[in-house]
Amino acid sequence: MTTELLRDHAGALHLYSDGRPVAGAVVTGVGADQHTGELQAIITLPLSKAVMGETRNVIPFVRPETKAA
Repeated sequence: MTTELLRDHAGALHLYSDGRPVAGAVVTGVGADQHTGELQAIITLPLSKAVMGETRNVIPFVRPETKAA
C-alpha cells in the first residue's frame, strides 16, 4: 500500500492511498515532531466518511491475573 500527498495546481495538498484520493481527507498542515524533528502531515478525516472495521490478525491482550501479596 502506498500513501501519497499530492499538490494540485492551486497548491493544496491531497491524500491518496494506492493511487486513489481518500474521500473526505483534508490536509490541514505540515508540522515537525517536537522530539524527533521529523516532518508530519496533519490530516483531518470526518468519521462520517470513514468505514469502521477490525483487523482479523490481532491477538487480544489479556492482562494476567495478579496475586494479592
